[in-house]
Amino acid sequence: MREARNRHSCLQRMRLKQSINFYNLLCRISLLMAAVLYFVWPLPHTMALRYLLLIVTASAGTIIYLSHAKPLKTIQEPWFLFFVALLCWGIFHAAFLSSNGAEAWSELRGEWFKAYLAMFGGIGCALASRNIKESTFNFFFIVVLVAQPVLFLLLGAIKSLQQGHMALNYWGLVDHKMSLAFFSHLMVSFSCAKLLDAMKFPINVSTYMWLFFIALGFYIAVTTNTRNSIVLLSILCAMTAMFIIYRTRLNAPMITRAGLLTVLTVAIVSGVFFSSKTNGSWRNFGSDIKIAMQTEAYPNWINRAKYGLPKNENGVEVSDSNYARIAFAVAGLEMVLQHPLGYGITRHAFENLVKIEHPDADIANSHNGYIDFVASVGFPGLILLLGGVFFALKQIRESSSVWSRPAIWIITTIMFNWVLDPVSREHYFETLLFMVGLFSTLSLQTSQAKSGVRQTHL
Repeated sequence: MREARNRHSCLQRMRLKQSINFYNLLCRISLLMAAVLYFVWPLPHTMALRYLLLIVTASAGTIIYLSHAKPLKTIQEPWFLFFVALLCWGIFHAAFLSSNGAEAWSELRGEWFKAYLAMFGGIGCALASRNIKESTFNFFFIVVLVAQPVLFLLLGAIKSLQQGHMALNYWGLVDHKMSLAFFSHLMVSFSCAKLLDAMKFPINVSTYMWLFFIALGFYIAVTTNTRNSIVLLSILCAMTAMFIIYRTRLNAPMITRAGLLTVLTVAIVSGVFFSSKTNGSWRNFGSDIKIAMQTEAYPNWINRAKYGLPKNENGVEVSDSNYARIAFAVAGLEMVLQHPLGYGITRHAFENLVKIEHPDADIANSHNGYIDFVASVGFPGLILLLGGVFFALKQIRESSSVWSRPAIWIITTIMFNWVLDPVSREHYFETLLFMVGLFSTLSLQTSQAKSGVRQTHL
């Protein structure tokens, strides 16, 4: 009898050990798939691979989530409820309010579904961190956020040496520059946040590596001739400089602060200078804005291919980029105020709203994610989106997680990108929900550890 009990106990221990080993393997697979997914997000011709990675990452994340000690805790958080409400509103809108129900349902399945898969993948990665050494997880996450732009430029440099000239179009560096630029923005925002965190402690050599990634971000913005990146990166560096000047809790000596301020200033000035030399849209910027804001006097924005571009007071055509962005924003605001519930979930919702009054309109999007979003699902959808982001940032800020500042900077940077680019760049929405799910769950774990509910490496 005793031998039978011992044999049964031994079998139970073996099964428990196998279960733990499988769970640990699943955690590592989740992190690996998320890393590969993040890397291929901006690459062209990777739609099938991204979809597969999203499904695998979300499936692993869901299993990890259900194995968690308190699985209901995450879904009771306000940010999660807001994003679930946003999905429900999108389904309701597609079913009853959309002007093109078939296209709305198609995009709901094709784009929104992937974004929510990414959110569950982020939650799973955060929970997987409990079974990963802190140093390993930190290294993994840092590499994920900075390796992509670095590798792109290294491959571009190798190709340039082979061809004997600068190969800026290598691997989509120019053809899909906004995709690469977006992820370089996240790299710089992460670097700025880590630089400020490092200044709470005695400065060491590793602190200065964040300056390299900031400089690399400016290099990408200049070489891809992306003016929006220069503006955004300059804002990030200026905010970092302000924190260095005014935060009293930083332990860095004055000479170190002065040196960092000098480097950040040089980065801003150099970026603006080289961008102004290579990007013609900076010329006559003020006059372009004045003309673009007069949407009724200059209706060229409706169909630039048909009507051409207006000319400024000097008889020079306005910059297409300046004119389109400002005119679309002004006209778009008027359109969404007239249609507060939106047209329907479609990449061309803004264009379809414009066509109601201007049938000959030829516009793909408004170049502004928020206007596109309201044009799609109306102001209720925008309120739910911003509510989810607000409560996520609130939860992250109130936690003691080491990722709090990087999370706030990264999520805020994503939201600012929506001002500069259309929401039709699907990886913007996917990346936002992934980051919200990841960082909010990490901050929740930290809060639980403080209260003694569950310990975590973070």
